[in-house]
Amino acid sequence: MYLRTLVLIIAAVVCLGTNGTAADDSFLGRWKLNPEKSQLSAATDKTATPAPMTIQITSWHGDDYCMLNPSDESELTFRLDRKDYPAKGPQIAEGMTVSGERRGDFGITLIHKVKGRTVQTDQWDVSSDGKTLTGTITYARQTTAEVRVFDRFHL
Repeated sequence: MYLRTLVLIIAAVVCLGTNGTAADDSFLGRWKLNPEKSQLSAATDKTATPAPMTIQITSWHGDDYCMLNPSDESELTFRLDRKDYPAKGPQIAEGMTVSGERRGDFGITLIHKVKGRTVQTDQWDVSSDGKTLTGTITYARQTTAEVRVFDRFHL
């Protein structure tokens, strides 16, 4: 438990870094899942996560992004350049990578792969007022996407 906590603290420090030139990026910040607005799958239903799901998205050097999810201890560090970067965390499949690309001012796409095969595609969109982040997550071999709606929150 101590080692897991230490790893998360180190990951948070690395991910928090300095915000570089992307300080005005609408994705950056802390987000809390709004289960009432979300359409979750059975694997991620409202009772699956004991604590409220939150994510934090940070940036440094302008092009590098980090998405931390404390509820499953995952860390996605990536650039929006369509190149694969390793995903980290105790519940992350061995060999998983993530690549990203920007879609306009308010959208990004993340592709998750295991051993080169796409297993998940995420479409992340921020509302024009910057208060809501919507993730439309499509898993390989599933016909229905999962929609996760997050509200921006401040500590």
